[in-house]
This record gives sequence, structure tokens and C-alpha cells, in this order.
Amino acid sequence: MSNLSENTDRLEPTLAPTKRAAGRCLVVHDDLELRLRLGSLVRRAIPTLDADCINGASFDALTPERIAAYVALFLIVEFSLRDNAVDPLARLARSRAQAPHLPIFVFARGGDERNAARTIKLGANDYWPAHAVKIGELSEVLQRLIEPARRSGA
Repeated sequence: MSNLSENTDRLEPTLAPTKRAAGRCLVVHDDLELRLRLGSLVRRAIPTLDADCINGASFDALTPERIAAYVALFLIVEFSLRDNAVDPLARLARSRAQAPHLPIFVFARGGDERNAARTIKLGANDYWPAHAVKIGELSEVLQRLIEPARRSGA
């Protein structure tokens, strides 16, 4: 029932402080409405987990230390843009190189099995077609993610 097409009235939050917080993740995409919808799904899946939602240019300006301060990174990628000269997974590859231990989740628009396999090969922890995200599945994955951080006091 739940997918990225659900509405949210929440305003775009500011970036988290540089100290690693057990309850903040980062959602990246250039479409404000889409990233806010994913942020809303994250909060519904795990109410104690909050999502900072920023565009690609803002993300590209972040330092590796700032990126690593998050519990997880959620990248929404567009595989369906035919005239896109930039590899939609370039941001994933850069993020994995800068923050090797940060869980990275990719939500794809217009992807297929080949793109999913390439995404995982480039270092994503998980891959979902953006139209098929289910709250229960997201909650299960995120719960496994944040429990170790809570126990370690991060």
C-alpha cells in the first residue's frame, strides 16, 4: 500500500550536526516532493529515525565527514532519463568511496534487474524500485540498521 507516491506536509529539514546521530539519515534527490515522500516513509517505518532531505548539488558539496555522520544514506536515482549524460550511479560510487562503512540504500525510478545488479555491485546495501517500497520491508531493514548504533551509543 505504501510507496513513494504518498503525500507529506513536512517541510524540508536542515542538515544534521557533524556528530554521528543514531537517529538521522540523509535522503538525496533533486525533486523536493519525491525526497520528502521518501523521508516521510522513513519516519513512518521507524518513528525515531529522522530524515534530512537535500538536493544533489547540496549533497555533492558535503564533506566525507559530514556524510559519514549519518546512520544511512538514501539515494533516489533516475534510470529512465534518456538524455542524461551523467551515470545515475556516479553519486553512489563516490559516496561508497568516501564513506565505506555507511549503509547506502538506492531507490530507483525506471530501473531493471541489470541496474539493480550494478547498484549492488557498486556498493549499495539494498535496492528498491521507487514505486514498490513497502513500509514493513523498509522498517525491517532500518531496524537492523539502527539497533547496533543504539547499542554502541553512536
